[in-house]
Amino acid sequence: MTEAEKRNFDIVIIGAGPGGIATALGLRSLISRFPGKIALIDKAIFPREKVCGDAVPFWVLRDLDLVCPGIHEKANNLLKPGRFKQTKLQVNSGSSLTYKWNGVGYMIPRFELDNFLLEEVKKIDGLTILENTSVKRIVRTDEGFSLRNSDREEILTARYVIGADGAPSTVVRSIRPGFQKMARSGSAIRGYFSDLNIQDPETSLVFYQKKYAPGYFWLFPLSSSRANVGFGMGNACRQRKRINLNEAFWHFINEEPELKEILSGGRLEGSLKGGMLPFSKGVESVIGKGYALVGDAANLNDPFSGDGIRNAVISGVFLGECLEANYEKSDLFSLELTGYQKKLSEKLHKSLRFRARLVRLASRLPFLLEMAIRLGNKKWMKSWIMKWI
Repeated sequence: MTEAEKRNFDIVIIGAGPGGIATALGLRSLISRFPGKIALIDKAIFPREKVCGDAVPFWVLRDLDLVCPGIHEKANNLLKPGRFKQTKLQVNSGSSLTYKWNGVGYMIPRFELDNFLLEEVKKIDGLTILENTSVKRIVRTDEGFSLRNSDREEILTARYVIGADGAPSTVVRSIRPGFQKMARSGSAIRGYFSDLNIQDPETSLVFYQKKYAPGYFWLFPLSSSRANVGFGMGNACRQRKRINLNEAFWHFINEEPELKEILSGGRLEGSLKGGMLPFSKGVESVIGKGYALVGDAANLNDPFSGDGIRNAVISGVFLGECLEANYEKSDLFSLELTGYQKKLSEKLHKSLRFRARLVRLASRLPFLLEMAIRLGNKKWMKSWIMKWI
């Protein structure tokens, strides 16, 4: 293979987070049949840190098992993650609701999880993986796309581009300008605390206060002595209420009795770190000629919980399936994967739209949160809440 051929690919997946990994895993059989034609690239060198709450719902690894059988069990054996079986919601330092999940979830720092997933993908023969490869601009050409660095020099070419590069996405900015504005953005900060006294590490904690609704504060235990702790909120509401994320974070720690007890002898590891979240209003069009988007790049972040990893993985799985089926039937540069768009819409659109409405309602009528928690302790209401959580 010549040096030029090493830089030219049929498909380039930009971003090696859960969405990009799920897509690559879904293309395993295609990669084995056409080695050297598909690349997975990322701007970082792994392992790398990722700002996140680190809660991994049980269905994330279950969905990855669909495209990589056994990966769920392997993650358990190698990472030995903390587990959470239930979540306690508390509103205004008073009413609370504890609900048990239908399956056991995991607490895995993204530093560990994403590196584990990338190592699994590296076992796919025929897949080109390029770390420390930053794409700053993507230009359409007569034959596909030219992927360029900050100096506008071409580093790769592709006939089909997959945007799995989060928010803000280079793929979106270059190929689909304006798409990111279709999401309701949010912001969050988080830090790791050690030397804690967590009585039940299998219970994740979520705190709401009227002033900060519909944002919330979380404490996700990684063990009985360490936790991922953070606060997140939609930007429109945050700006309207003039909420400072850092001040809100410390307000919860200093004012919530349960948090004060847990964190009283703890220490913050390093500093707080933050990031932007593109909250979905429903599934918009995430495809076009020669490209598709997954995960946060596709604005699929859950507007209710702030969870992005779940929809990143399932969108990557769907996209891998559809590309596999269409690879040899179409000119990739002109391919629009309507099958992927349809499946994504069927599985996620209704739920995401409903959850976005709940957030808007909580923002306008914050007293409803406390009312919902009180009613949620009634059996009939709890089952309804569980359906949508």
